[in-house]
Amino acid sequence: MSGNEKQSLIIYKKLINKHGNVQASGCKLRSFKSYLICINCILYNMCQKDKTSVDEIFEKRNHFIVEIDKKCYFESLYELGREIVLFYARLNKDNYSITTHPVVNQALNFIHNNLDKDLTLEQVAREVHISKSYLCSLFPIHLNSSC
Repeated sequence: MSGNEKQSLIIYKKLINKHGNVQASGCKLRSFKSYLICINCILYNMCQKDKTSVDEIFEKRNHFIVEIDKKCYFESLYELGREIVLFYARLNKDNYSITTHPVVNQALNFIHNNLDKDLTLEQVAREVHISKSYLCSLFPIHLNSSC
C-alpha cells in the first residue's frame, strides 16, 4: 500500500510462490483464480477507504474479477495478477507523494522506494540535501506527522 511498485511486485511474487506450484489445469487453475480474486479484493478494500473516487475503483476491481475468470493459463493469470498489483500500487503512489513542499515529496519518494531497507532519518535527510532537524520540522507541517 506504500505505492512502491517494485516492492509490491516482489511481495506479489512471494505470495504466488507461497501458493505453490500451480499447474494450468483443473482445480489448481480454479484455485489460483480464487487466490487472485482474494488478492484483488483485499487490495481494493485497503485502497477504497482513502479514496474519493470509490466508484471508479469498484469498477476496476470488478473488471479484474471478470478478467481473472476469462483466463485459461497460469502464465496469463500471473501477468494479470501483476497488473492488479501495479494498479493498486500506482493508485496509492499518489497518496504518498503529493504535498505542497518539493523536498518533502523527494523524501517520501526516497522512503517509499527503499522500504526494504532499514532507513534512518540521517539517510533520508542526506538524500534530499537538508539537515535532519529541518526535515523533522517539515513533516508535521506538510504531513500531519512527526519524525
